[in-house]
Amino acid sequence: MKKFQFILFIIIVGLSSCTIRQEFHFNEDFSGSVVHNLDITMLNSMLQAEGDSETNMQDSLKMFLQQATDLLSEAEGISNVAQGWKSDDNVAYISYDFSNLDALNNSLQANTFGAQAMGLETGDEHTYFVKKRKKLYFKMPKAENDSVVDNEEMKSMETFFRYEIVMHFDKKIRKIKNDNAKLSSDKHSIELSANLFKFYSKDFDSDVMIKFK
Repeated sequence: MKKFQFILFIIIVGLSSCTIRQEFHFNEDFSGSVVHNLDITMLNSMLQAEGDSETNMQDSLKMFLQQATDLLSEAEGISNVAQGWKSDDNVAYISYDFSNLDALNNSLQANTFGAQAMGLETGDEHTYFVKKRKKLYFKMPKAENDSVVDNEEMKSMETFFRYEIVMHFDKKIRKIKNDNAKLSSDKHSIELSANLFKFYSKDFDSDVMIKFK
């Protein structure tokens, strides 16, 4: 169980939690807000079933939240940073406003603690959002080493982890390019979700082109 908890710790500190849900809201000028939700409901249930304490894991997450909050509070173009817990301490969150896409991209880089532990291509060289005229391009980092997401131990836990990205736009969307992404009926939102390890695999298309009206 200690080895299992250690693997979970790396994933949670680096990538958020058992279920990661990131919600972005973009205003007309591409300023906006973001909420990172870290859902550890399943993890808490598993620890309780095993008779293990949830305290150490929650303490680690609280430390991660505070570190992220401190970094984001000092970032240029970031404001109204908040963090805490909801749903009976099963969901941790970090939320903030961003003034433009550069500020958002920098905040996402600052918020990837421990990503290197999974061999992810993150850091100063990675840009998540790029705007070109009426198009917005979203690009996720990928695992540089496929063995990180393809080894048998990780695959045995794949049903416990999920990644969800939701983008809301004040602008109306004309079309999107990615078969894995879903466009809402009102043409203002996009959702992209998958198993966590699949999401970071090079074989999974997580890049989205969004064209606005």
